[in-house]
Amino acid sequence: MFGLNLKKLNKHNKVYNMLEVINTDVFGLKNALIKSGLPMKVDINIEEDSDTYKTRGKKLGHSPIGSGHDNFLSGVLVTTDVKFSLYWLKQFQRYHFVQIVSSQSTMHRVTKMNIRKSCNEFVDDVIIEHVETLINLYFSII
Repeated sequence: MFGLNLKKLNKHNKVYNMLEVINTDVFGLKNALIKSGLPMKVDINIEEDSDTYKTRGKKLGHSPIGSGHDNFLSGVLVTTDVKFSLYWLKQFQRYHFVQIVSSQSTMHRVTKMNIRKSCNEFVDDVIIEHVETLINLYFSII
């Protein structure tokens, strides 16, 4: 398991959290690397050492995308949690190389969330205060 935290400095050297990748797990990598050798085998029971399939994986993993030589990567499953802005999500969804299993539902949970904590540094305090006011108004009428 590993994590990644991308930060950005503004012109005043203030750090902004742009993206946080946590709780990452990789499944099936070894098996996919071993299976990537099948096209060149005459017997599927031939054993090979880990250096052989790791070297093959590095070579195949650097082949042109869509050439078919990188196909073994489809046997690898990577799961992770990502914290990001909605702007980042719109850009990310443009490319279909991932399956989004689930996401935190603002629509269902906004009245239970700590809005101030949920917003990044780019959300103005006026906006946060307005949302908090609307949540309080909601609770006053239900």
